[in-house]
Amino acid sequence: MMITTIGLITTIEYSPSGEVVIIHVQVSEPLSFTEGQFMLLQTLIDGKLVKRSYSICSTNQDLQDSQIISFSIKRKEFGVFSTWATKVAKPGMQITMTGPLGKFVDKKFSRNYLFISVGSGLSPCLSIYNYLFRTGEYNKIANLFGEQKVAHIPDTVMKAYTKMDDRIYNQICLSREMNTTYPSVMRSGYVQGALDDALAFLDTDDMTVFICGLPAMCDEVRDILLSKGLPRERLVIEKY
Repeated sequence: MMITTIGLITTIEYSPSGEVVIIHVQVSEPLSFTEGQFMLLQTLIDGKLVKRSYSICSTNQDLQDSQIISFSIKRKEFGVFSTWATKVAKPGMQITMTGPLGKFVDKKFSRNYLFISVGSGLSPCLSIYNYLFRTGEYNKIANLFGEQKVAHIPDTVMKAYTKMDDRIYNQICLSREMNTTYPSVMRSGYVQGALDDALAFLDTDDMTVFICGLPAMCDEVRDILLSKGLPRERLVIEKY
């Protein structure tokens, strides 16, 4: 059920560069969502009401356990809301939220998952990924995340996306630097270049694929996967 509620910012986690934040908001009334959905956030900035949609990066169980809902926000050049979130927002401030909204959710086609996201597109994928990891409701997960630099990655994301075992394959693709902090899960380049390794790890056509990010990336990855024979209905795509 969609509601409008006022939340209280409790904590803000900053990436090393300060260009990306994870804002944790306390919700004062009952709210439930499906991992992958988003909320419309509203706040006054310089006397004007500014509204932007942001995907939830936490899980519904996190919300039910602690009344906290979280959003990952990356500052965009000339972005009014994202600049406020990364430079001005502080714990104790209020923010109005409307939702949940969106259909970027798990249709339960398969217990094998491929996530491909870049930049701000990580939020809904991180939410679903953490839900699966928490519940164990998967056979295998391959996760590709693209970012410009490792300094843009908050610690919460780094911890989630450096897990590796016989059921989870993670690759962080850095487009503007080479970084060997986590050599087993980091590479230079774009997510498209890591697709073959991810597919080899999954070793099956029976999978659900989540793709979220810039339109050009989403379109290129979609076309690559379709050319490899994956059914279109198994691809869940959200562009920003």
